[in-house]
Amino acid sequence: MLFKRINLVFAGYFISSLGAGFTFAQDSTKTHVKKEFDKFDKAYYLKQLTKKNYLKAIDSLANTFLTKGIYLETKELTNHLSLYESIVWEDDKFKSARYTYYLKFLNNARIFGKQGASIYYAEKMSEQAKEDGDEHPLIEMLQKFDIYIGQGLNDKIINSYEKEEKYMQQLPSLLRNNKVKVSQGMNSIYILYPAVTAYIKTNNKFKAEKTAQLANRIGEVIKRRKDSSKEILLNTDLFLTSIPFAIALETKDNKQMGVLLQKLEKLKTKYSDINTTYVDVNLLKWRLHYFLQTHNADSLSFYIKEMEKYPASNNMQKAHILAYKGDVQALRSNFKESYNLLHESIELYQKAVSDIAIEMDTLLYAHTEAEHHQIALQKSEKVKQQRTTWLVLISGIALAIIVGIYLLMQKKSKRSQQIIDLLNDSANIQIALMEEARDQARRDEQHRLSQELHDGLSGTLASIINRLEIQVSPTDSEYLDNVRQLKKMAQQVYTEIRERSHTLNDQANSISEERFQQHIIDLARTAFPKSQYHYEVTIDQGSLNQTNFELRSHLIRIVQEAFANILKHAKATSLSVLLYHEDSLLTLSIQDNGLGMKSTSTKGIGLQNIENRVKEMNGKLDVTSSAEGMLLTCTFPIAPENN
Repeated sequence: MLFKRINLVFAGYFISSLGAGFTFAQDSTKTHVKKEFDKFDKAYYLKQLTKKNYLKAIDSLANTFLTKGIYLETKELTNHLSLYESIVWEDDKFKSARYTYYLKFLNNARIFGKQGASIYYAEKMSEQAKEDGDEHPLIEMLQKFDIYIGQGLNDKIINSYEKEEKYMQQLPSLLRNNKVKVSQGMNSIYILYPAVTAYIKTNNKFKAEKTAQLANRIGEVIKRRKDSSKEILLNTDLFLTSIPFAIALETKDNKQMGVLLQKLEKLKTKYSDINTTYVDVNLLKWRLHYFLQTHNADSLSFYIKEMEKYPASNNMQKAHILAYKGDVQALRSNFKESYNLLHESIELYQKAVSDIAIEMDTLLYAHTEAEHHQIALQKSEKVKQQRTTWLVLISGIALAIIVGIYLLMQKKSKRSQQIIDLLNDSANIQIALMEEARDQARRDEQHRLSQELHDGLSGTLASIINRLEIQVSPTDSEYLDNVRQLKKMAQQVYTEIRERSHTLNDQANSISEERFQQHIIDLARTAFPKSQYHYEVTIDQGSLNQTNFELRSHLIRIVQEAFANILKHAKATSLSVLLYHEDSLLTLSIQDNGLGMKSTSTKGIGLQNIENRVKEMNGKLDVTSSAEGMLLTCTFPIAPENN
């Protein structure tokens, strides 16, 4: 041979794949493909298909088109699978189908010879496998082996395999104990096949046999697993037969090759109830090798024609066909024709290698432009990492801000509650002070009256008594003078008592209004620090006339409740309190410049408490609210008997 022919396995690495080379003729148009996908989409939207059945239908349809040789551009496939993608990413129940979603793109890329894109989708599948709990996915390594085989890079295959060899040796036990999925075992066999062939081609027969034995152990465990489907069993038998065939081919054991070809043929009968197309493809490839090695020109020529029925999708396949034709001519001693065919084959092979070199160069320096996103993978991953870093940073800052706001709100809420508690305590103190002031006023009044009666009225009365004693033997003129004097003294006592009574009453009212106003100011000072709030307290002179202690206590409580409400809800900066008496009505007005209420028809607990107190004193409550704040107006009827 003028160049080293590359051995390829046409079973493919995945059950749905046809292999790394041959394609099947298209028997449908893209319009037909679209109609078929749309048909299932419509059935799903009409609820004729459940999510599960829809996904199964699309999996089957995609595989059918693949086996028929109908291949789609990435953009077209993305459009056809848009509903599929939406379902599997929105419903975690179908999370495992995300792996299958990327598999469809991987197979499509491999068929088109887009090795860079195939690596990209292998990486996506690897990431998804890790998300699904697979700690050691092999899919990426699998796709790299596909590329290494095509370029005859046996050393790279061996180096990559030996990095994973320790894990591979654990797989029989892991599979036996259901620690890993069957698909992981299948992927390992797909990897072990090129590893065996690489060891053979580098003349390391010991490692080749050892690796083949490991593949057999893994395969036997897979065949005993209850969750192994017929497709998986077929692939297992196919690869466990292909591995010894590769060894027999390299060692030129023609007899063993013939036995293994018959064994491969029997697989079609054993699995006749499922699709065995790729068994035919492998049989064709191995027969070409077998009849070339046994120098059977006629049989070799026959199977070359069979192979030509499949359209070659790339220059590498065309080069292989020409090389086989050259071999036939050489076996028939037509050396000139053989030379021409092999020369043409070399040119195509070199062109294929050049194409691969360009693809690999793109893969090496740009990390491959993935058709799925039309951006360089290396740049995409870098941007993704940067975006993730920024998202983590922004999320951290946002979380810190949220926590800070929460703590601030908690602190503010706690502070507001403390102020409200102080208001309650202050209101209680003010009322207690009012009670003490009332009692003290009574005691002071008793002392004053006692003193005045002793100093003033008692002296006058003593004179009256003395005058009466004189009447025991009065003369007429003296009698009249005494009577006049008694009248004058009595008038003086009456006037003095009347004046003293009015004076005491005026003083009491004046002191009461001043003290009440101070009580309200004390409440405001407790609730609203001057540095943050502006407040005014106005009580008209005489407004508390004819009010009893109970009403004043209620007024204190109403003001306290209103202040608490402003603190909790209003977010005000200014407020005023006004108390005045007009037309037998006492009016208490409390106004703020806060947010107001959305609806005055619905009252909170604070307003309900105020309303209850107002009603208890036969009063009326009016609430006026706007964007400029809220006004509470309490009116109470005042009658003389209240005093």
